[in-house]
Amino acid sequence: MNTNWFEVYACDTDPVPGLLLLRPCPEGFKVLDPGQQNRRVHVAASHQDARYWLNEDEFELVGRKSFDED
Repeated sequence: MNTNWFEVYACDTDPVPGLLLLRPCPEGFKVLDPGQQNRRVHVAASHQDARYWLNEDEFELVGRKSFDED
C-alpha cells in the first residue's frame, strides 16, 4: 500500500472552521487533528469507512497531497 499521501478535510458549519487530516497507517487509516498537535481522533479499517466517519461529522474533502519520493 502506498502510504505517501494525505487528504485534508474541512468543516465550515461551526463558527470556527475545522480541519482534519486522513492518512494511511498500519492499523488502516487514521484521522488527525492538526490543531491539536496531530492528535489521532479516529482510526478506520478502510479508506471508505474513514470517509464515511468524516462525512457524518460534516467534513468535506478539500484536497489530497502526495509526498515526493526520494
